[in-house]
Amino acid sequence: MLGKNRFIDDICAHLKDFKLKLNLFAGQLAMNDLSHFPRLNSLPSVNEKKLKNYEEGMKKLHFEFESRFQDFSTIHVELDIFTMPFYLNCEAARSDLQLELIELHSNNHLK
Repeated sequence: MLGKNRFIDDICAHLKDFKLKLNLFAGQLAMNDLSHFPRLNSLPSVNEKKLKNYEEGMKKLHFEFESRFQDFSTIHVELDIFTMPFYLNCEAARSDLQLELIELHSNNHLK
């Protein structure tokens, strides 16, 4: 994730995507859907207990990411101001930036 010319919003997007994938995988394992697990899917039969263990592992990993990168959640709105100012709810922004965001939203030349 880290490297030259990497912006914080790119890192946040990667973290968010990864957490979404972990949730997807855990949910699929809970329903015995192995479409994203080709190796497991190629086996003639899969032990239900092992699938449950994999599901729990995905949930634990998701929880670990949530706790380790919780600081990114707190700066989410501030990052959205710079990455997608036209889609941000002005009321969600800091009060000193709200007027400028409203002016951006109403500027037809920028749209």
